[in-house]
Amino acid sequence: MRSILIITYLVSSLSLFGQNLTLFSNTCDSTILSKPDYRKCIGDTIYYNDIIARTNYITFIKTELLPKYRLKRNSLQLPENLKRQVKLLKAVYDSTLNHKIQVMTAGMDRNQKYVQPKAYIVSLLALETFKFYPDLYAILLNPIHVSLKPESDYVKMKQLENLVENILASTPPGIKETIQHLSLTLTKERNAFTKDSFYDIFQGEIDEEKRMRYNSVNFLLWTE
Repeated sequence: MRSILIITYLVSSLSLFGQNLTLFSNTCDSTILSKPDYRKCIGDTIYYNDIIARTNYITFIKTELLPKYRLKRNSLQLPENLKRQVKLLKAVYDSTLNHKIQVMTAGMDRNQKYVQPKAYIVSLLALETFKFYPDLYAILLNPIHVSLKPESDYVKMKQLENLVENILASTPPGIKETIQHLSLTLTKERNAFTKDSFYDIFQGEIDEEKRMRYNSVNFLLWTE
């Protein structure tokens, strides 16, 4: 969490503490960098706008979008057995996300040959965003994680899918309809803000009905 706060502070400081201050351009020296590294260094400038877009997005969801839905989420009266299942799934989600962020960030800068700082920041922002609002499919259920590092266990992934289905089955009809409506409007507002300027990572290809079901559980997992 500290890393995202530092990045957000640094980006916001560009306007708060300097006149006409902008992000520094990379220093790409062809005399000391290999040709592949030099190309990476030069190409890193394309991520400048992504840093701004993702920082603005985080500001939007943290200060405008989520506050509107927080009271509605906290007002839901869930049965005790449903609360227990949601708490279990949330614990798995949090621990898996933290582990993935730890492993992925350890390798990102190395894979970017240390000369793509803006790509590193964009990747870090994209990963940290999943802490603010959960995305079950992106972090736990996307089959791509079976082959990505850190690798997810296929059997455990199927067990989590069953847990998600049990949560949906245990949700009373009236509450389920409310959650479906709230998660749908929240998703529409998120999409309207980004306007396809960037995409969340690990989204994969799933049918719309299943994505909507997962979004309902995401809303349940979003707890203070």
